Amino acid sequence: HGSFGVFARDSGDGSLTFLERQRNGIGGITGMTAPASFALSPDGAWLYVASSGNSGATTIFTRAADGRLTYSASVAGRKQFVVMSPDGLFVYAGGVDGVTTYSRNPATGMLTQI
Repeated sequence: HGSFGVFARDSGDGSLTFLERQRNGIGGITGMTAPASFALSPDGAWLYVASSGNSGATTIFTRAADGRLTYSASVAGRKQFVVMSPDGLFVYAGGVDGVTTYSRNPATGMLTQI
């Protein structure tokens, strides 16, 4: 199963404190089979995770002020990388089948393929 750890960073000394682990199949998370790339929205409120596993997806999490994540949705498609436009209005996810462009709703974090 795919998983990744979430840490808080002390702005003073740079030390890390473990907060939580996000795992495929737990808490409703689907398609996060092999997390390969991460993109954080400009406002820090949304995290997008590209998964390159055979049944991978781009997984969307909301991010709280303390850094903890809550699963929001998954967009099907095996991808090796995910990047966001500087204005936060577009997400680009790439993989063996090419690059997919999504428009992003900044209020809901949801993606629409264009």
